Amino acid sequence: MWERWDSIQPDGGFQTPEMNSFNHYAYGSVGEWMYANIAGIAPGRAGYRQVVIRPRPGGEVTSARATFASLHGPVSTRWQQRSGGFVLTCSVPPNTTAEVWIPADHPDRVQHTHGTFVRAEDGCAVFEVGSGSHRFTV
Repeated sequence: MWERWDSIQPDGGFQTPEMNSFNHYAYGSVGEWMYANIAGIAPGRAGYRQVVIRPRPGGEVTSARATFASLHGPVSTRWQQRSGGFVLTCSVPPNTTAEVWIPADHPDRVQHTHGTFVRAEDGCAVFEVGSGSHRFTV
């Protein structure tokens, strides 16, 4: 990809239309980081046949929601952290599975719909879910 770094002239006008781009990769990498770490949506396998849902609450960010348009349909997450509790709702498209990571020191603390506990790792209870809407509460 070719692009030029002087697309906007000092008077606010544009250079010739050839090779003008304002979509620099630096901006895309920030967007990817926000989807993967704040919203918690990342590919588990190529083409999003499996999705990893792992929001990472912390700092002053106490809630987030996002939707990602995968090849199989929309993947969405919505989470909120308050008073030591955590609630995540997520939606997984048809013919897709998801590995859902919930920040909890023990899987018995997690109330969930349609999830199968897989393992405890890195301070999280990890569940496997299929297509549909799911809710997890700590």
